[in-house]
Amino acid sequence: MNLEPGWLTRRFRFSAGERHSNGRLALGCAIGMAIGLVPKDSLIVPVLIVLLFCSMADLWCGLASSILFTGIGYLLDGLTQKLGALVLTSEKLESAWVYLYELPLLPWTRFNNTAVMGNLILACLLCYPVYRFSALFFNAYGPYFHRAITKSFIYRWLISRETTSTVEGVQ
Repeated sequence: MNLEPGWLTRRFRFSAGERHSNGRLALGCAIGMAIGLVPKDSLIVPVLIVLLFCSMADLWCGLASSILFTGIGYLLDGLTQKLGALVLTSEKLESAWVYLYELPLLPWTRFNNTAVMGNLILACLLCYPVYRFSALFFNAYGPYFHRAITKSFIYRWLISRETTSTVEGVQ
């Protein structure tokens, strides 16, 4: 990944300017779903965001689905807390949880929180179905959405911006 000044803007511009394959769009939706479901005060979310940026997934689909699934995650909070409590209080897994909690970075993921564990399990279970459903959706309706997006003001503004950046007087 190129980390020159303006790389993030160029990455978003590339994501907006290209007509991506349905797989890239669906991958963005699946990773965005996981970002949206997992509580944001966990180390899991930054890892998923880095995964979104490092993969060739569509950033705009990832952003949109993370916003959508954040709201859905709040609606499913009671269910995911019960699911997390069920997994975390399992006697068969108790030694595994103790071992994982003693590892250096894993406590920062807050996996021992029932909401985090429940949402993480739900995100893992829904990842493939969301990928497949969104791939089918983009296969059927992708050209219509691409046409509508390319006519939008935000798209035209983002694409029309100059790509030159000033670094130490070099243009």
